[in-house]
Amino acid sequence: MKISFQTDCMNGSGMDRHLLAWNLLAAENNLSKPSILQTPAYEQMTHYQVSTSQVPTRHKIQLFFGPSAPDCYGVCYNPQETEMHFAITTFNSYASTSSKRRNRPILGGVGHVVEIDETFVTRRRYNRGRWIRRHKRLFGGYERGSDESFQVLVRKRDAATLLKLIVRYIRPGTAIVSDCW
Repeated sequence: MKISFQTDCMNGSGMDRHLLAWNLLAAENNLSKPSILQTPAYEQMTHYQVSTSQVPTRHKIQLFFGPSAPDCYGVCYNPQETEMHFAITTFNSYASTSSKRRNRPILGGVGHVVEIDETFVTRRRYNRGRWIRRHKRLFGGYERGSDESFQVLVRKRDAATLLKLIVRYIRPGTAIVSDCW
């Protein structure tokens, strides 16, 4: 399900693409936005806490982009043959995401929920670019109701590796939600 949804989005067939088109057409033609684009549901649907993009290049240069809003993060990553380059951007003026004010997060606690997930980094978006010989695996978590998150590059997907990271980044007593990793 997750793979087919991602493929649909990459091919321009995602469930929200018509909404994006309406928004862009209204902006380009100096028209008011359709009412559906002014609802709290649409605002929440388009507000990405973490916006990520893979920008692979064979050159060792640092690429980055800014977050989509003051309370968000922009995460740009460039997979190489033997290493992974990351650039994480925030607005320093926003206290909860300011990289100058943050240390390594410890998420959750009793009564809190942390969602965890993993992803492979294998090639550029939209089915373009070169394949990476060694797949890179990114594991991370996000605490519901807060701006706290973590992301870690991992070599193994086994229980011992992931449990160490869960213990390191998530407080005891936290409800952890996953999609069956």
